Amino acid sequence: MIKGDMKQYVAEEYRGDIIYKSLLPKVKLSAMTLNTHLATVDVPLKELLEVERAFLEVGIRSLRERFLWRLKLDGVPVSREFKPNSSINLRGMYYSRAVYDVTPILRRCKRADRLGIMVKYVDSDHIYLEHLGLLLFAPSQDVSSYISFLSGAIGFEPSSECEVNLSYPGNSARELHLITYMPGPYSRLHIIFNDEDVGVIGGHSGTEEHVLKVSNIRRENKLKLIYASAPMTTLMNEAVLFTVLMKHALFKEPKLVLKEVIEPQVIGERKMRLVIANEGLSKPDAALLTLIYLGTPIHRADVPELKPGEEALVEVPLNLNKGTYQLVVRLVWRKATKTSFNEERITISL
Repeated sequence: MIKGDMKQYVAEEYRGDIIYKSLLPKVKLSAMTLNTHLATVDVPLKELLEVERAFLEVGIRSLRERFLWRLKLDGVPVSREFKPNSSINLRGMYYSRAVYDVTPILRRCKRADRLGIMVKYVDSDHIYLEHLGLLLFAPSQDVSSYISFLSGAIGFEPSSECEVNLSYPGNSARELHLITYMPGPYSRLHIIFNDEDVGVIGGHSGTEEHVLKVSNIRRENKLKLIYASAPMTTLMNEAVLFTVLMKHALFKEPKLVLKEVIEPQVIGERKMRLVIANEGLSKPDAALLTLIYLGTPIHRADVPELKPGEEALVEVPLNLNKGTYQLVVRLVWRKATKTSFNEERITISL
């Protein structure tokens, strides 16, 4: 027998990059003892020009379905009362999920590479903060993304199974993310995606995130989960499915290469000139050149903005004595949230 349901919040093709950050605090909050938890999420907001949409997902275990609390994102209040979008009761314990649209907060927050999520419990009894998820949509003309995002709570009794319908706008994906609660290390969830066996979840207790490789992607997909639980002496032997996420991004990627090395021509000059070219399909959002000698960086320089097919001359000072040196020229660039690099070994004489 199964209980609960899943809601599909997003199923679309998006012109831009999609970021999903997941945290598993697994902390008990009580008004009488520890009542506040501050979680930090590392996100590349400093480099992003805009956040078009954002969702905050919260997973709770509690003795009551609703309670008073304080939820803040980047210091801005999100909720003062927990009202779950999905909730199930298993042996007197509620397993609940709430999803908040936090787009207005993210649009006006300070650009930083870290966000704070504060949960303060102010009611009676206690709660367990199991999971925090942040889903961000960052527009870019050089990235096409496909995403399917479902959140809720489905409870499995031993020897039960269920099917979840999963709409997906594309035909390519590599990973299926599942967030589950397992009562013990001997419980197993068998995962079948479009009639193909993709793996077994188990070997742990509590809430965990799992990443499974998938293929055979369709517009309408069926995710089948079969639950098997060994005899247990604990009061709770049901499993819970919280989140289903599948996404894939196609980038028009830049590609920076070292085209030419112009060594110092005048005795006493300590500058090398490098010709850098972009052989990719788009310009990078940011690029850096690093010169390395014997594993140690000896110079860093920003690379000028290069459109596809363009070249730039970069001067690199050489604080080295006379002699012959083997150096590594490393080019690092970022496109949306993807970072790539290219490096080449060169030999110069001073």
